[in-house]
Amino acid sequence: MNCLFWFIWMSCSFICANSQNLLLRFDFLSLETIHLTDNPNDIPSRLEGGRKMYNNAHFCLFLAIFSLCSTLALTSCEFDSARTSGKTLEPVTLQLKWVHQAQFAGFYLARKLGYYESEGLKVTFLEGGTNIDQVEQLKSNKADFALVPAESLFLKNSDFQMQAIAVIYQQSPLIFVSKKDSGITKPEHFLDKTVAVGSLDGGFLEGIIQFNALAKARNIDTSSITTVPYDWSFKGLIEGSVDISPTYLTSGFIKLKHMGVDTEVIWPGDYGLNYYADTLVTQCSMITEHPDTVLRFLRASLKGWQEAVSNHEEALAATIEQVKEVNKAKEADMLDSQQPLIDTGVNPIGWMEKKRWRIMHDLLIEQGVLEKQMDIDRIYTTEFLVNIYAGQ
Repeated sequence: MNCLFWFIWMSCSFICANSQNLLLRFDFLSLETIHLTDNPNDIPSRLEGGRKMYNNAHFCLFLAIFSLCSTLALTSCEFDSARTSGKTLEPVTLQLKWVHQAQFAGFYLARKLGYYESEGLKVTFLEGGTNIDQVEQLKSNKADFALVPAESLFLKNSDFQMQAIAVIYQQSPLIFVSKKDSGITKPEHFLDKTVAVGSLDGGFLEGIIQFNALAKARNIDTSSITTVPYDWSFKGLIEGSVDISPTYLTSGFIKLKHMGVDTEVIWPGDYGLNYYADTLVTQCSMITEHPDTVLRFLRASLKGWQEAVSNHEEALAATIEQVKEVNKAKEADMLDSQQPLIDTGVNPIGWMEKKRWRIMHDLLIEQGVLEKQMDIDRIYTTEFLVNIYAGQ
């Protein structure tokens, strides 16, 4: 700052001390602009008019003011720059659906590439796990945002405390697998077989829901199908006591692959059962009281996901930085398998449609999982998605 004042003082002193010489040096100046295309005969008279408009005092004052204004403008810019670089970031917490893995690569990239910071946010990730209820984390204010199973918007939201602001997995990763040599390649082959889905009161809920929906869609009589408890280790499937097991394309399928087990895949989506999965939610109070924070968080997150689906190497690197026990091949496989679930080519990443939510709602009602009808419009909002994509 002292240097800037010195510069101003020296400039003014120099100008005033040498005003006479400066006037002679600059007496070609005129308040009117002289162009090369002007008539040469007119230039002397215009210059003479310019000289008469200046005297030493005016000239010194003009340059002094010009120097002062320029310096102050420079100072202002430097001050603004310093203030911006040192701004306080707003803390925001995201509860993940599971432990750190490539399933959340878009969020990792949004933070690593500075997208959150550019939006004025400092984002902290909370790992999920077996005993962590993402919805409870949100409702107890331990997290500002959470990534949850789509059905949670119906099953754990009877008070309508939370709303979906985006769906990351536009298609469910749930699949049914059988051993390659079993000959089971389609739903009709489930007849007289053993399926490890358990029951509604103690099984793989999403697997049971889609199993029942698939059977109905294909007119399959499930009375001849034996159901046994779900086993995450796939021991029964590998040893032969289980013929079919539900799992996720993004996890169990990859696990079996790396165990050397060749499988056939039956995806409900191939039979018209297209359900939402990983969904980004927040409390309704957050939307009402801090809509700008919600907008900025979602905008940066979607930008991270757009980068993740277009640059796998960068997404993998960001994931590895987060994972405690790294298996690079498995994380790479997860990135590959989830891409078509996230970027379907039909709608923008994160988009939601009422008809898709309605299908899920009606299915849950039909199977007795959801006891009463719910107002679909109260479980999600496209307000922020519309704002974000309208501006792109």
